[in-house]
Amino acid sequence: MMSLWVEFLAAALILSGGVVMSIAALGVARLPDVFMRMHAATKAGVVGSGLLMLGAGVALQSTIGLLIALAGVALLVATTPIASHALGRAAYVAGMPMSEALVSDALAGVHDRRQFDLTPPPPRPKRAEPPRKKEESAMASALIQRQMLPHAITNQTALRHMVCWLAGGPSHREAVQLALDLAQASGAQLTGLSALDPKESAYQGPLPIGGAYWAKWLAESRRTKMRETAAAALAEFQSMAAGSSVQIGTRHEEGELESTIIATAGADMLVVPAGVDRFGMKVGYADEIALTLSEARLSPVLRVRRRPETVHRIALIIAGTPNCGRLAHGLLHTGLWPDSAVVVIPVGAYRPAIQALAEEQVKQLAAHGRKASLGDPIDLDIESGPLRSRLASFDAAVMGALTHRVGWFGAVRQDVHEMVCDTVPMTLLP
Repeated sequence: MMSLWVEFLAAALILSGGVVMSIAALGVARLPDVFMRMHAATKAGVVGSGLLMLGAGVALQSTIGLLIALAGVALLVATTPIASHALGRAAYVAGMPMSEALVSDALAGVHDRRQFDLTPPPPRPKRAEPPRKKEESAMASALIQRQMLPHAITNQTALRHMVCWLAGGPSHREAVQLALDLAQASGAQLTGLSALDPKESAYQGPLPIGGAYWAKWLAESRRTKMRETAAAALAEFQSMAAGSSVQIGTRHEEGELESTIIATAGADMLVVPAGVDRFGMKVGYADEIALTLSEARLSPVLRVRRRPETVHRIALIIAGTPNCGRLAHGLLHTGLWPDSAVVVIPVGAYRPAIQALAEEQVKQLAAHGRKASLGDPIDLDIESGPLRSRLASFDAAVMGALTHRVGWFGAVRQDVHEMVCDTVPMTLLP
């Protein structure tokens, strides 16, 4: 008789635990914010798991089994609430959104709650720039005008239409200002282009139970941030271009990247900020918008990390990239910096083809009146310190790619292209 009552008690405990855990699982899946889900996972989950363990211990009808079940319940009570509340505090500090049903925030002023990653940050006040003297502006404009004087060569195309890709990022203002300077010196029309792909905001992949709501909210938040970033970049472009004699235009595109790139086909040159993708997010060299536009082969791309005062020396890097044999032609075609000294530098000159390409492009530049010379070759195993010191003397570089890591040795060696991008203020991708 006693055994029957023990089995009834064990069954009741197990069934009760299963019901409570089912309610907890439903709460984790359906409750509107992470803080409510935390309580469901902690309290209901611990109670349900504890009842299941106690039921299993009673069903075994042994002292050892019951002690193990009690120890498991004690471990759950001692660890799960602490871990769950630590996660909840991290979510609060990180700025995870709260449910609209929230009445009051008792932690307001207790913890430093920050903005959620997908919510646009509050606008920062712009740093006041010191006014430039008219003499300095006139001298800078005259210097750029002198550098942009057209050559008496038949295959050189003067700049008539330039596009500045408004992606945002740390180098955004530098890129816009350089584009304005070049447009003013050459008399070209300058268009500020912002672009986004609404499909990129949608999550692609499997969703858990109840995840569709948050996937939709996440997509809407990312899309809102994209549009606000694009609007801010356009507003900054118009603010910097105000009062300039340059013919300015703006354009905003929404769609797939392929169709957006086609919108730049009519430009003689694209000016883009360095280190970011098309949404202004910091990325590696292989994912930069500059490389993406360059690989489309529609227009030369000028990647701007920093705007130098003058351009005295240009490094033309000859490596194993597919189009490294046309770098001199691309530089001549743009007409940029005609009075600057061009140093053609072969990378891995032990390869006869690389050395021959470098020598031939020196001859081509010299035939067009450029001050060109053949620099010392760069060894593939060179250390970053000496290479950085050597590249620091250049104001611009001409390369076929931003990164060129090929094979296992390319993955472990110092990539010359990446070091150039990180050291030289501007990079031209013809």
